[in-house]
Amino acid sequence: MTKPPTEKDPNPVGDVLRRADMKVIGDRTCNSRLEGVVDGTSVPCAQAPRATVCSGDSGGPLLKRGRRGPELAGIVSFGAEVIDKECVQGHPSAFADAAKLRGWLTRPRRVLVPMPAGKLTITGRQQAGSKLTCHLPRWAGKAPDSVKYQWSRTVTTDDGYPLLVDIDGATGPTLTLTKDLAPRVISCQVDATSAGGTIGLQARTSNTA
Repeated sequence: MTKPPTEKDPNPVGDVLRRADMKVIGDRTCNSRLEGVVDGTSVPCAQAPRATVCSGDSGGPLLKRGRRGPELAGIVSFGAEVIDKECVQGHPSAFADAAKLRGWLTRPRRVLVPMPAGKLTITGRQQAGSKLTCHLPRWAGKAPDSVKYQWSRTVTTDDGYPLLVDIDGATGPTLTLTKDLAPRVISCQVDATSAGGTIGLQARTSNTA
């Protein structure tokens, strides 16, 4: 895509090949801006002031300069859509690390990461003393071998940037809300793991701090 989808133009795919010069950024910076969904061991991030990946770009190449010319460094995986934003220029873009995944890519029978067949959801009344419950989706194929939960709250930095902060000890499928948590945006992060790797899922409430 060349721009965010709109009601009038829901699939703005152009016929012109686009490119941008991007700079690799650190895992910690990328993880904070994409709200904790980056697996730093296999997902490098890159960023450009006036470019980003959009829906429809998945599978595109991230190239680096090598001794013999361009080399494949990564494959477009995701961008700001993981935080419910589309084509936000200047936002980090995440790529599958081609070198680290080469062994898996060339295996005759690949073991896949858990694949959700639905969305992670949160239910419950968001008021002090009530419980929120994080519900796993159905899985397409084999269920994960293990699942880890982490609840977080959203705080706003001095410069107006929303930031996820883990809630200490909140590592189960339910969360009892205290008075200070009840009015905030609450997120449930799930890491589902199998022999093929780990996938991160996230859901959040609609309250505003």
